[in-house]
Parts: sequence; structure tokens; C-alpha cells
Amino acid sequence: MDTWYLHHDNAPAHRAKTCTDYLTNTKLKLLEHPPYSPDLAHCDFADFPRVKMKLKGKRFSSDEDLLRAWGNECASLPDETWQSWFKDWFRRMEKCIECGGNYFERIQ
Repeated sequence: MDTWYLHHDNAPAHRAKTCTDYLTNTKLKLLEHPPYSPDLAHCDFADFPRVKMKLKGKRFSSDEDLLRAWGNECASLPDETWQSWFKDWFRRMEKCIECGGNYFERIQ
């Protein structure tokens, strides 16, 4: 599959013109994020914290080196890890729908 999807979380930096112009000119398909739903920010509860810990304390000589290291860490994760994260994300989306979009602390 050659299609990449981006879960867009509506963060102010991601709504900046530079960012929106870039996203418009890429082949990424955007998965929109409901407003005021921090519970669904996939990067906050799944991939970012774990991958960031692996890169913690390392220095990179360029943005390209950092992106390469990030990509390598993500590529080294087993498919089961990605599947688990996405299942959790969908559970969070269902919980958000059940709560009428209101904030929730934990998923049972």
C-alpha cells in the first residue's frame, strides 16, 4: 500500500499556513481530528512516547539525520505493535463518541 494517512490533530502549529501548504502538496490523506479531543491524539499515547524514549539523549547533525533515525525506529517496530496502537486508537474514538465528544480520563 503506497497511501500514507496522517491523523491531523488540529494543533495550532499544524494549522499554520506553512504546514497546511505542505500537506496540500503531498500525497498524504488526512484523517481529521474532532476539535477539543486530546484523547485521540495518537502521538500522545502510542508512538511518540515510545520512539522518543529510544532517541532520548542522542544528538543529530541535521533534520534529515533526525528524520532518518525516527523512521528507522518506527520501521523496527513489529506489525503487532502498530496493530495494537491502532486498536487502542479506535477504542478511544468509540469512547469519544459514547461520551459525546467530552473528555475522558481512562479507557476501561
